[in-house]
Amino acid sequence: MVQAKIDGLENKLKAEAKSIKKGFLSKEVVGLKWEGGSLAQLLNADSDLKTKLLQEGLVEIEIRPDKKNQYVRMRQKPFHSKTTLALPTREAFEIYDRIAQHIHSIATARP
Repeated sequence: MVQAKIDGLENKLKAEAKSIKKGFLSKEVVGLKWEGGSLAQLLNADSDLKTKLLQEGLVEIEIRPDKKNQYVRMRQKPFHSKTTLALPTREAFEIYDRIAQHIHSIATARP
């Protein structure tokens, strides 16, 4: 979660990573594209971030603002995994930190 003053920025701060796959039977992830508002545009322009996301296998991420609590939530799909997941790697923390920087750049650049 990223604490930020998000009033009026809800649509700008929505983003979802969609994997790009190729192949017929064994679909291989070959890229990803962010869909959403201004945040998605910033994330799509960050090619280094995309490369790191693919290397770590973090290709299904959803970013949603919570106006009531004034934070932005980043979640990796599936959200309801029944398996016990290990703690994120150092690289994954760096990736989420980089996304948080993009969120802060939008939240602090008010019109």
